[in-house]
Amino acid sequence: MNRFTAWVATHPRWSWSWILLMSFGIAWSAGEHLRAMQERERIALLELHAERTAVEMLALTMNGNLMGSVAMLGLVEPQVKRDARLESRPNDPDFISMLESVGRSHGAEGVFVVGTNGVVRSSWDDSNKPSTGIDVRFRPYFKMALQGKQSIYAAISLATGRRAIYFASPVFGTQNVAAEKIGAMVARSDPQSIDKLLSKQSDVTLLLSPQGVVFSSNHPEWISWLDHPPTPERLKAIRDLKQFGALFENRQPDVLPLRPEPGFIEYEGNRHAVASAKVPWNDPSGDWRLVLVENLERSAPIEGRLGRMIASGLGALVMLWMIFKVLRGHHAQGVAGSKLQIYAARQEHSARHKSRLAQMSVRMQQAKGIQELTRIFLSEAHALLGVYRGVIYVRNRPGSDTLRLEGAFGVDREVPRLLLEGDGLLGQCAHEGRPVILTPPEGYWGKIRSGLGETTPDSLAILPIRLGDVVLGVVELATLGADEEQSAAMRDEMVAMLALNLEIQRRNRDAEEILAATAEAERTKAGQLVFQQALLDTIPYPLFYKGVDTRFMGFNRAYEDAFGVKRAQLIGKRVGDLEYLPEADRNAYQAEDESVIATGTTVRREVSMPYADGQIHDTIYYASGFRLPDGSSGGMVGTFIDISELRNAERKLMHMSDRGFNLLAKRYEEQTRTLRDEVNELALALGRPPPYGPDDAEIAP
Repeated sequence: MNRFTAWVATHPRWSWSWILLMSFGIAWSAGEHLRAMQERERIALLELHAERTAVEMLALTMNGNLMGSVAMLGLVEPQVKRDARLESRPNDPDFISMLESVGRSHGAEGVFVVGTNGVVRSSWDDSNKPSTGIDVRFRPYFKMALQGKQSIYAAISLATGRRAIYFASPVFGTQNVAAEKIGAMVARSDPQSIDKLLSKQSDVTLLLSPQGVVFSSNHPEWISWLDHPPTPERLKAIRDLKQFGALFENRQPDVLPLRPEPGFIEYEGNRHAVASAKVPWNDPSGDWRLVLVENLERSAPIEGRLGRMIASGLGALVMLWMIFKVLRGHHAQGVAGSKLQIYAARQEHSARHKSRLAQMSVRMQQAKGIQELTRIFLSEAHALLGVYRGVIYVRNRPGSDTLRLEGAFGVDREVPRLLLEGDGLLGQCAHEGRPVILTPPEGYWGKIRSGLGETTPDSLAILPIRLGDVVLGVVELATLGADEEQSAAMRDEMVAMLALNLEIQRRNRDAEEILAATAEAERTKAGQLVFQQALLDTIPYPLFYKGVDTRFMGFNRAYEDAFGVKRAQLIGKRVGDLEYLPEADRNAYQAEDESVIATGTTVRREVSMPYADGQIHDTIYYASGFRLPDGSSGGMVGTFIDISELRNAERKLMHMSDRGFNLLAKRYEEQTRTLRDEVNELALALGRPPPYGPDDAEIAP
């Protein structure tokens, strides 16, 4: 080991070559590991996507509306049952009309009934080429129908020669699924919906038959290709099945340029992920397969791994460089012994000072105010830096150009209590935010004095108390017998600590002022709410108000008395929750509330409603939406005015003599005038303009 260490220390060029080579290898290994992780993640997501797409395909086919209609016809339609038993004449016009209606309503190309003998009976086809008379006994969907199973069969249509999807369901002898199966009810549709579904799923999407034939794909040129080269036996089985018409009769089928097996493949020079999912269409040959192929160079490109590779390489480079440095350091350990001792001594000295600074930080954090904070700072500056005279000025408020004396140490004469920004060295330091370090000249008045004499300080430091770019104040420190070079770093650290704690003190003071103002505002608001509720309770008519969500926010006492409720039981409810109102009225009121709040309009009409006394009262209902200062909807206010006496008087007038009519009409006019005045007063109380003028003779509903 010692020989290797000596070689590393004496051959740095070769050592660096070895470090670079190892770093490159580690970066490459990290990239390959990340690539494998990304590929596993992508293929897992692709498998999940394939399963979801297969479910969507089943929703379009086995579980779709067309299959439901076909199954219902085979179960309940008598004409279908007679046709399947060969008991009716094929292609009866009325029956064909029904088949056409079913087909066109679901976008099918054709709908037909297969009799119990396997021959198409009645059929409708949108190309006017009915399938009647075609023998489909060999078709798997007919075999599955006789077994009582629904199925989806994708094939080449015997009638049109194009690709088609057959939706087949059994025809039952009776309206019971346990009855004898006497034929098949079939609908033929083009594969456009499946093609559209597959066109947007992945880079390559394939729908493969159980025999491995491509029936649908987002690469149309691959349709009718095989998933791998066929053997003669396999090709004969496909031809005998006749599922794909004459596509494979006179030619050798093409083979896909990629292997559609789950996993990873190389295709067109790029790495691809392959996932598949079963499509259970009840095909006797087996399940169909949905295959999704994703280009990993697109979904998991090398650019996404490049950063990790670089980071791993750099990390390895740093680690190996550190090992290299450690080995070189170990080789030079004997030479550096004395330097380490000196360094240890300096570290010990620094640790003592840091411990003292930590104690100072705790004391400053516990200070009860700014003056106590400055006193602690100046006391510690005397102990740690040899400061024998110092003053601290602090801004009254952020942005103020006036600073106030908050702390003094060793000062034996009157010091200005206020300092203007830019006034003298201290004021200039506060303005520019730059420290001033100088040696006091002869005659400097700030001498250090004691009972035995006085002397001029060795150094004078005027420092801004900065927090970021903000100057919170200035501090002036006069030292005696201190090493300026050694104490400068500690002094700056102490001033930074002072700035931080000074800002904390100021924020605490601001927070206390805000809390006091908030408490006072809350007390004022509570008094206002009590006054407002008392004002509402003095109004003799039922009154309520709601928020923008149409929920009740408050009521007056007249409302509680009129309907026999308590406001605490209704706060937060909507009008639809009021059980004492008929359901039809609740629904109408709810719709009206939403409209009034949204538009800020006013509603005024006459309504009849039940009160707590069990009687139906004739009332004038008055509601108005209001806006907040920013123009948004704030809610609504509403009231009811009982006019039952007036309406009763009207009804009595219809049965009285002319004299009685005149007397009662006069009384009605007086009460109407009184009620109109009360409505105007209530509108004024709600902050709305009076709805009636002096010439209005009637109360508008």
